[in-house]
Amino acid sequence: MSTTFRFLLAAVWAAAAVSSLANQDEAARSLLAYRLGSQARIPPLVGGLAVVEIGLVVLLVVGLGTRAAALVSSVLLPVFIGAIASAWARGLHSDCGCLDGAPLPSGLSSVSRSCCGTSPSWP
Repeated sequence: MSTTFRFLLAAVWAAAAVSSLANQDEAARSLLAYRLGSQARIPPLVGGLAVVEIGLVVLLVVGLGTRAAALVSSVLLPVFIGAIASAWARGLHSDCGCLDGAPLPSGLSSVSRSCCGTSPSWP
């Protein structure tokens, strides 16, 4: 069962990394729409998140450092959920920037969907 969750979590991180690397401008626009930081910090953040996501994929697929990968995932995913909830609470109408850039408006459905996705990552 834990191997299944490990591979599912790796697939989520892989999809996120591929999406943000393939569409860096779109990923930057999505992050900027949350209004959580300065515009100058967004491009390095997009690249940095992609590197972290790829690192998590490697750790989870290979099976080395799985506890560390689960710990990092259990920190990052709630941060993402908090950003979505913050945008929703402030009435911002931006897509969540999740995975393939499909327009998924931030709101209760995005928060609940993201919360369900974090449960396997807890160590």
